[in-house]
Formats: sequence, C-alpha cells, structure tokens
Amino acid sequence: MTQSKALIAERYRLIESLGAGGMGRVWLARDEMLRRDVAIKEVIPPEVLTAEERDELRLRTLREARAAARLNDPNVVRIYDVIQTEQAPWIVMEYVPSRSLHQVITDEGPLPPERVAQIGLAVLSALRAAHAAGVLHRDVKPGNVLLADTGRVVLTDFGLAVFEGGDGAVTRPGLILGSPQYISPERAREGTSGPESDMWSLGATLYAAVEGRSPYARSTTYATLTALATEEPDPATRAGVMKPVLNALLRKDPRARAGVAETERLLQRAAAGEGRGFSWSLPALPRPRRSREGHSGSSGIRTSRSAGSVAPVSVPPGGASENSPGPFEARIEFLGRARGSAVVDPPRPLDVAPDDDDATVPPGQRWKWIAAAAAAVVLAVVAVIVLSDRDTTPPPVEAPATGQAARPTSAAAGSPSPTVSASPQVQGSFGTDVMQLPPGYHYETDPAWGWRVAVPDGWIKKPHESSKSMVYFQSNTDPRMRMGVDTTFTPPPDAVADWQQQERSRLRSGMYPNYERIGIDPVTNYHGLCADWQWRYDSSQGGRMRVSNLGCRVRPDLGHALYWEVPDSMWDSEPVTTMYGIIRVSFRPKPA
Repeated sequence: MTQSKALIAERYRLIESLGAGGMGRVWLARDEMLRRDVAIKEVIPPEVLTAEERDELRLRTLREARAAARLNDPNVVRIYDVIQTEQAPWIVMEYVPSRSLHQVITDEGPLPPERVAQIGLAVLSALRAAHAAGVLHRDVKPGNVLLADTGRVVLTDFGLAVFEGGDGAVTRPGLILGSPQYISPERAREGTSGPESDMWSLGATLYAAVEGRSPYARSTTYATLTALATEEPDPATRAGVMKPVLNALLRKDPRARAGVAETERLLQRAAAGEGRGFSWSLPALPRPRRSREGHSGSSGIRTSRSAGSVAPVSVPPGGASENSPGPFEARIEFLGRARGSAVVDPPRPLDVAPDDDDATVPPGQRWKWIAAAAAAVVLAVVAVIVLSDRDTTPPPVEAPATGQAARPTSAAAGSPSPTVSASPQVQGSFGTDVMQLPPGYHYETDPAWGWRVAVPDGWIKKPHESSKSMVYFQSNTDPRMRMGVDTTFTPPPDAVADWQQQERSRLRSGMYPNYERIGIDPVTNYHGLCADWQWRYDSSQGGRMRVSNLGCRVRPDLGHALYWEVPDSMWDSEPVTTMYGIIRVSFRPKPA
C-alpha cells in the first residue's frame, strides 16, 4: 500500500517494513525534523470492514496512542505522534531495536528461570505504571514483550487498552478483544477486565517463557478456550524458582490472584534479589540484522519473520501464532465490558479477528472463529460459539432412563469434536439464561420436555420412530448429519456406569457394525452429572460414522442426552466442530 521512502506528514521518511499483518504494517522511519529513527505503525483497515467499522478502528488507534502516551515508564514504548491521513491513521513511536519474547522463545527455547524473573520484573514495572494511570493493557503476551538489543525490556501494543475516563468501549459495544492462550478466565467467562486480568496474562507470559509454551497450549483455539474454562494450568516442569510466581499469578479466582506487591516480592526472590529499586533490563542481545539505515530491524513493534522486531500496537506480523501449531490463533471479542468503560447494552454476538501474530481471517471464516471463542465462554454463558458437526444415521438418543444414562440412538454416528482429540471437551458452568446466537441459528424448544437448544437454520425436526421422549434434527443439505435430544424423568445415578452397561447391551444386539469405542468419559461443569460416550461404526446409510452421546443427570428427577452424529471424515472439520460447539453450549435443560 505504501512505498518505501515515502514521506508521511512531510516529516517521516519510511525506510523499510518491519512487520505486517491483518490490521496493518510497522515501518522503520526517519524523523527528518529531529533526525532520529522512529517506528511508525500504519493502520490498514481490512477491505471487509464496513465504513462504521473503519471509523471504530480509527478511534481504537487513537485510544491506543492515548493510553500509551499517558504512561511514563522506561519499560513502556514511548509514543511520539499520531497522524491522521485520508487513507489511514499512523502512530509514531519509539524505535526499539529488539526481538519479541515470543521470537526469543521460538529461537532459543525455554529461558532460564532467573532470566524470566528479570523479564517479569520489567513487565511488572510497566503494568504498575499503567494501572496507576488507570490503564488496563488487556493483551499481555510474549509477542508484546520486547527484549531490546541494549538489554532493556519493553511492554508494547496498547491497542486493546482501556482507561477510566476514556473511550474504552469504542471497539463496538459489548466486545472485548484478547489472545486466547493468555486471556484470563474472568475475561473469557464474563468479559470484564481489571488489573487482576493483566496479572493473569503476565503469569501466562512468564509461564511461556520458562516452559516454552503457554499454560493452555492446545491444538486448536477451541481446545485452548475449553481448557481455560474447565482445567487448571498445565503443570510447570521447568519453572524452578519461578514456580511460586506462576502459582500466585495463575489462580483462577481473581480475588486470590497475586497483586503487584506480592508478585514483585516473589519475582525478586526468584531473581536472587537483584534489581531492587531500579528499572529492570537484561544483558544486551546481539543484533540479528541491520536495516538499510544501519539499525537493527526492530522497533516498538514485533515481527515474527525476522530476528528484529518492532513493538506492535495491534499490527500483526505474519506467521504462526504464539505456541500454536495451527495456522493462526484467533483474537476473540467477548461480550461484556471492561471496568471503567461504557456499559454495553444490549449484548451482541462474539466477534473474532485474527490475532496479532497470525494471518488474516478470510471473511467467510469469521464465524468459525467466533465459534471457537464460544467454547471458552462455555464457562461464561455470555458468549457464543464453539465447533460442531453432524451426521445422519437415525439411531435415536435416549436420555438416561431408570438405571440408565441418556442412551445413544439405535444408529450410531460420528459427531465432530471441537478439538483434534477424541472428545469435544465443551465444559463449563451453565445457567438458564438465553445465549445470543450467531447468524444461521435459531432456538428450538420442546413444550413437553422443557429443553431449549440452538439448531442450524433449515434443519428438519423429526420425532423418533418409537420414542416419544426423543427428538431429532437432521441437516437439510446432508442427511447423514443430525443431532437429537432425549429426556427421562428417572435418570441413573452414575452416567458413566450406565453408558458402559448400554454399550454392552447394544453390542450384544449387533446394533453398531464394526463398532470402535473412542471413550466413555465423565464431563464436569456442564448440566449436572454427565458422561460422554463416543464411538465409530459403519452405517448402511452414510459409511463410517462418529457419534457423541452426552448424557446428564441434571437432577434426581430429570435427565437429558444430547446426541450428535456425523461422518467420521467430517468430525474434525471446522464447520462441523463449530456447529456442534454452538449446539452444545446453547443447550439448556428443563428448568426446575
């Protein structure tokens, strides 16, 4: 879009690109007036954005500059100027020859605990200054921590920051952005941000530095968010003296999480007490390359392609996401508001945009990532989304009857898993509230049995041939894909044991040709005492199928089973996992 050597605002001469991504580009530039090198972030709105969204992006850019400019700390990239042009806004900032912590981890692997403690003290200093000024960063992660060639450690990219008295809700009412592997549980659950949220992200960042991966590194965004909602952080095996720090910061209850003072004390202890009372820096790093102006290629914006990085403000360089094997990690917008920002009303569906360290999301894939977000929000209820798939063999799902867990239908099928693993671990705490659905879905309710669930538009409702308690919904485009809900008023006390008994009984009857068990596993934090029975079998109607039959004892007098069946070959596809995720997260049993 912009030519090298171009002159911006008759003052800043662009020298070379330092990084680019889905929302813009970062340049090394020369300030012709003051004769110094600067980094300039060029915000390039994606073509898919509407005029209103482009205006919001401009406001977000201005907010970012204001948030960073009000901070006076050596561990924060300094903002020099903001330029508004007809094409796009530009942010002029301090040029910091550096590599991002993410790049260092990628190049060198896990770092020594003592060095990580020093990095932590520097980032903590930046967060202390930000919080004292009423600024919440909201996107602390390895890609936003710069390790300068001089040894200085800098926190950059205040693109998601909000502050009291500012325009924190500018990015569309009710939406909050974040990077899945480093976002705090309360942001995923409630969409709210406080200083505690930044402290969690600091803990996750330091975990990644010492372990070489984030505490919730999974094969997909969906799996990451699900783990965040339902599991404790992965055990740290390399942390050493950093373990007390990580344990204190990665507490899911924000009220129990370590604050700045406690974290500083623990980090100083981990760093052997060095650096008290002054700005933290690290031994100088060798400059990986030099720009045409004789400077290494980094600034206040990172770039994952080259050794030099620039401190990014929300400009994503291309490449793989941090600690993610997938093509890119999603940046997720959750319903809710940050403390100190405008109240959002009414709630709207989640939106997902590509993370700063990843490739751009094609317009048609936008809702796939929203779905991935919902999985994490399972714990929340205010969000929407997950991954799913369906199939068409007609075996009905039977809810746990007396002494039985919700039974799978007579014909088994493959149900898509939101993760690459066998079971779609969509877990979390659910209430009776109504979840906002993404386009293409509507709610179906059953007046007799009292449940409610999201169903893809166009799917056909079909009662079971012999069971009045079982209701199916079949795809109108691929009859092999289907989902069902069964109900019983006499659920068994042990869903796992009941599925095991049902499995033996059905195999004796020859119900599932070439049956292959994937697992019968308990599911926590869903709707009561639940177990998920998954298997594959050969269907005369659709070939090799995969099924998930999720049976729950909601309460002593009510049990439901959620049945999902799709061709085995489709199980792990994003459209299918997204669909199943939305269905599973949206399901609500009959109220008490």
